[in-house]
Parts: sequence; C-alpha cells; structure tokens
Amino acid sequence: MSVHPDGEMSGDGIFLRWDNVTYDVPDGGSKVKGATKRILHPIFGSVAPGEMLAIMGPSGCGKSSLINILAQRRRGEDSVAGSIQVNGKEIESNEFSRLMGYVTQDFIFFDHLTVRETLSISASLRLPRTWSRAQKMARVDDLLRDLDLAKAADTMVGSPVATGASAGAGGISGGERRRLCMAMELMNDAPLLFLDEPTSGLDSASALMVVNVLKKLASQGKTIVCVIHQPRASILPLFTRVLLLGGGKTVYYGPSCNFGTDIDPMRDFFAKAGHACPSFENPADFILDIVNTTPATGDTGSDGNADEKGAIVGADDMRNVVVDGLAATYAASGLITEMRALLPIGDGKSMPVIKGVDTGRRYATSWCNQFAVLWLRTFKLKFRDPMSFGTVIGGMISVGLLMGSIYFDLEPGDVRNRVAGISMYIAFVSFMTFDILMLWPAERSIYLRDQISGMYCTSAFYIARSFAEAPTHMLCGLIGALLTYYLYGLQNDFDHVLMYCFISVVTVMSASSILMWVSSLAKNFEQSNQMMMPILLPCMFFSGFFISEDMIPSMWSWVPDVNFLYYSTNYAIVNEIQTVEGGCAGALLGSLDCSAAASACALNVTSEEIAVASLAAAAELTPEQQLLECNAVLRAMGFDPDMKFSSFIYCHIWTNVLFRTMGYLGLRFCWTGQSLKQRLQI
Repeated sequence: MSVHPDGEMSGDGIFLRWDNVTYDVPDGGSKVKGATKRILHPIFGSVAPGEMLAIMGPSGCGKSSLINILAQRRRGEDSVAGSIQVNGKEIESNEFSRLMGYVTQDFIFFDHLTVRETLSISASLRLPRTWSRAQKMARVDDLLRDLDLAKAADTMVGSPVATGASAGAGGISGGERRRLCMAMELMNDAPLLFLDEPTSGLDSASALMVVNVLKKLASQGKTIVCVIHQPRASILPLFTRVLLLGGGKTVYYGPSCNFGTDIDPMRDFFAKAGHACPSFENPADFILDIVNTTPATGDTGSDGNADEKGAIVGADDMRNVVVDGLAATYAASGLITEMRALLPIGDGKSMPVIKGVDTGRRYATSWCNQFAVLWLRTFKLKFRDPMSFGTVIGGMISVGLLMGSIYFDLEPGDVRNRVAGISMYIAFVSFMTFDILMLWPAERSIYLRDQISGMYCTSAFYIARSFAEAPTHMLCGLIGALLTYYLYGLQNDFDHVLMYCFISVVTVMSASSILMWVSSLAKNFEQSNQMMMPILLPCMFFSGFFISEDMIPSMWSWVPDVNFLYYSTNYAIVNEIQTVEGGCAGALLGSLDCSAAASACALNVTSEEIAVASLAAAAELTPEQQLLECNAVLRAMGFDPDMKFSSFIYCHIWTNVLFRTMGYLGLRFCWTGQSLKQRLQI
C-alpha cells in the first residue's frame, strides 16, 4: 500500500459494513402533517479491501441516497437510521473524511487550469504538511501515470461544449475529466473510494477504461463502492458484488455475474425467481428492465387523459408487485444468509493511517497554507480568463470616458456641474463590480465538493477569494477616478487628486462587499442580479445628490446615516468644492459680503438667496472668507462641509466588515443541499 516516502499506508485497509440502514423524507403529497416517505427500506451490506461493489437500480430507487449515507454526506440527519461501521467501529466524521474519496456525478473543474495544475493544487491541500513540494509533485506524477492522464497533463481542462464524439472539444475528454476527478480523490491514497455513476455520459470504450482503472485500484487493496448505471456486458463481471435496489428495497445482493462459467449466482437467483436471463442479453440491462418495467405489452390507449392516467397507475402497481416479489424471494433465499455471514463484526482491526497525517484533524494543512494556495489559484485564474479581468476594467474605462466627455473641462466656477459630475461618478462606480454577482453561484459547486472532502475550510476559501478580487476592484476604482478627475478638469492639486482616488477605491470596495453578500444569498446569477437593484438603488437615491437630506421623508431619514454612498458623495464633493479655484461666487452666489453669506448659511436659506447675497463681494474675499462662502453653498445644496474624515472611514469600515461577514455566512449556509445542523458539523 506504500505510495511515497513519508506517506506510507499502514493497516489492513477499510472494511465497510452497514446494516438496517433506512432513510425517510417529508412526504409533500400527504395531507397528514409531519408525514414521511421511506426512500430506503432496511439495507445491509459490506465491502472489503480489494473488492468492488456495484449499486444498481432504476432512477429513483435510492442508489444515490444510499451512497451519500455511506459516505457520511447525510450525517446528522434525523431521517437516517441504521448502523455504519468501518473495521467494526462506528464512524468518526473527521477521521472518516480523511480516509475516503468521493467522486460525484458532476465533475466540475476550473476551465483555465491544466490537468497537472489541478492535481498540484489538490496535492497542496490534501497531502500532509510534512511532505516536501518535490514529494507532492512526485505523487501528482504517479497519479497522472496510474490513471492514464500523462498525455493530457499540460492541457487546459476546459469545458465540454458538446456530447457524443465531440465531447470535450473545449478541453480534455469526458473520460479524462472523470479520471481527473478520481485522481483528485485519490491524492492522499484514500483506502476507500465512493463513486456516483462514474460511467454516465461516457461512450462504452471510455466507460470500460474507467472501470478497469477502478479494478486496478481495487487490486492494490482499496475498497470501492460504486453506483453504476446500465453497464455494458463486459463491465459488470469486473465488480465483486452487486446490490440491486428497487423501490428502495434490496432486490438482490450477492456475487456479480460470471460469463462462461457454470456457477453464476446472480443469473441463478433471477432464474429461480421466474426471470431467466436470455443468453444473448446483457444481464445488467435485463435485471434493470425487471425492476423498472412490467410484463404488460401493447397499446395503453390514448383515448383520453383518464385512460392514460389509469395505464400509468396500473404500470406502477405492476412494478411494485414485481419489486415486492423479488425482495421477498431474496429475503427467503439462502443467499441473504451467505451475504450476512460476510459482514465483519467487531474484528478489532485498526483503522488504516497515512504516515504524517493526523486523521483527528479536519484538514490536512494549516489555515495559512489553505489561504495561500487558494489565493494563488484565484489570481492565476483571473489573469488567464480575459473575460473575468477585462470586462470589469474595460467597463470602467468606458464609463470613465463617457462621463468625462459629458462633463468635459468644466469651468472653475461651475459648481453645479462639478457637483453633478462627481455625484454621478460615485453612484455609477458602485455598480462597476457587477462581476461579483456571478462569483458564488459559479463556484459554489466546486467549493462544496472541496470543502466537504476536507480540502479547506470555508473561511480560508472566502477570505482568499476576497483578497484575490480586491486588486482588480481597487484598480477599477483608481482608473475611473483618474479618468473622471482629469477629464472633468477638477483641481490640479496632488492632495485633492489623492483624496478623490482614495474615495473612489474605498467606495468600490464597500460596494463589492455588499454585492458579495448578495451573491452568497443567490442560487444563480439571475437571482443575484434581481436582488442587487433593490439594495444598491436606495443607496444611490439617498447619496445626497438626488434628494437633499432635509427633504427626506421621516421614514427614510435613517438611511443617510448608514449609507456608504452618502459619505462618499459628500466627502468627494467637499474635497473639490470647498477650496475650488475662484471660490463659489461665479456661478451660484449673489452680491452681498461674506459675512452675509455665512449668516445665510447658518439660516439654511436656499442657494438662490445665497447667490443674491455674495456676488458683489466675490472679488474681495480672503481665503478664509472663500471657505465660509463655499461651505454656505455646500450646506444650501444639502451637503455637510463639516463631515469628519473619521466618520467617512468608520462608515466604510463597518460596511465592509458587516457585509463580508454576512457574505461568509451566506456562502457557508445557503444553497448547500445540507441542513443547518450538518453545516455546523463541517
């Protein structure tokens, strides 16, 4: 079982045993409150090192439910009952998750990573921290060779764009993708491997290659449990035993078929039950047809909906009769006694261990290592995907140029248009991180697969992903600020430019925090897009430009106090207008002296009254008087020239902390397919 120096497997492998396993779900079609529907009736079985078990049955028979229960994917659910043991001991979740691999039906990868890079990242997260990088890369090379992936090692994984012969035109083939998923789960040489329909969607040759790889792994002492759908005739004999389910009941559990021999327990069982398999027919297709169809033939009639409904109900009844009959026949057969005798009971064998791996820990590597690996992975993906990086930056450049062309080269005294241009930019820049809306819906499947498999914790993934997105968003805010600032013709002063850019970048980061939270709550991009508008639009409406603070209805009066756009807009406008060249007289102020303007400011009179009051004295204003004059104008327009920089910073800090924390909780608990109790245990 040795795989590498310092990674030696010790022990006698995994003996998996389950008995009286049942599974119930709420019955939505019942009028009785709290009614349940049984998906799995008492199921028993076992599989030992070197053996391959095939779980078969028609759709809806409970195959996937059973393998999920055995793999502890339903751990913590009250609706699951029965005993599941490893080497005669009840399963401990943390220990078990590190000793098994689970290959799901949906093998999702990052398109812009090569096969080798995908496995290298898996090695960095799954293998013991005591291994050197050279040892980890040697393990990757071993898996590439053993699973026949060496030729595709430096090929981008891509995304299949078609089915059939052209499948995998966007990257590696479907069979290679399936074997890549197996390689990831075998990275730490897990002695137990679960596979949910590993041959589905593959042509017969690729399916046979996948099962031959599994057979090779079993010959090395691994324990393999596999849900398989309609295997070809040459595939079924490769399995040690077959567990056939029908309606959630055990219809057959025993040795697989043996072609060309006189001893074939599976064929003999069905023959004695009145269902002899013709010699020219695939036994797998034959036994599935038995539990999935009825012996009735001919036209079911199409004279009306009632006749069609009656035919369907009759077919269901006949199917239940066949399944119940086969289940009763198996329960009364000597085969069940023989199979139960194979169940290992309290044999006292030690759990297999991998040297250097602490199976008592949930994760193989430290939080810091997880963060570093995931941050580098995300950074690499963003620069390899031009749509991810270029769309946001290109969109920001387009918006900056558009707004700059509208408010191009404003006159020094044109306060009204300066306020409008700055306000509109701050509002629009908050929408420019829209790519975040696609983040969690697009990556949730990969995150759940990896996190449940014990590769990394949610916090490491979330924070690494957030840090990796930050440079793009900060660059976005910087580009937009520089474009609008110089195209608008704002003050050519370094301090003002620096503050304007800082406000823009901070605003982008706060907006991305909110969008990240929205994204975590949404199942798909459509949902996140619909949720975004009712959240960001009120922030824009109450930013201080579209409606002055004193005109806000009382029921909404609290919004500016917690609105990051209000603080950003106010501070950006004050940064420009308070010390604008030439003062505020030219465009807005009237013809009285500065003290009159200051008094008018204190009385909160309108901008028109202030204009009448100051124009005459404009040429005689000192810098201090000009400041008072501009402050009066800002107050008259609904802005607060006395806003403290600390208030601006505090608002953005709590916005980022609050919404990123809620985003973390949304990612961890929303749309996971697991209950709150299960998620808390991970």
